[in-house]
Amino acid sequence: SNIKLPLGLEEHKILELSVGEVLFQKGDKSDGLYFIVRGEFEAWIDGKLVSILDSSDVFIGEMAFLLRHRRTATVKAKTASQVIFIGAKDWIDTIRKYPLYGVYLSRILARKLNNTSITVSSLKQI
Repeated sequence: SNIKLPLGLEEHKILELSVGEVLFQKGDKSDGLYFIVRGEFEAWIDGKLVSILDSSDVFIGEMAFLLRHRRTATVKAKTASQVIFIGAKDWIDTIRKYPLYGVYLSRILARKLNNTSITVSSLKQI
């Protein structure tokens, strides 16, 4: 199947994951982020399923990467999945060539922050 990769990522190797395969472990160094080509992923923290990610989330692991933290969760494939790993240097080059990615990532982060804020404020009401 011919997958159309986003601008600037056409040269990147696609990583194939089978069901249950671990993408990274909590505590791993985060030297880049993952672009979700297709599939669904589970994020686990200390044996608890904390979220399910799919292509609408666009990226996996961008927070730890941007903050230079270690991975905060273990992420594994829920379905047969494909991702592209974008290392730190490639990410800088990609943003330099395609500044829109910077805007795009900002929007994703803003959406996540907004969702978190809504959750936190609704918990405060309880």
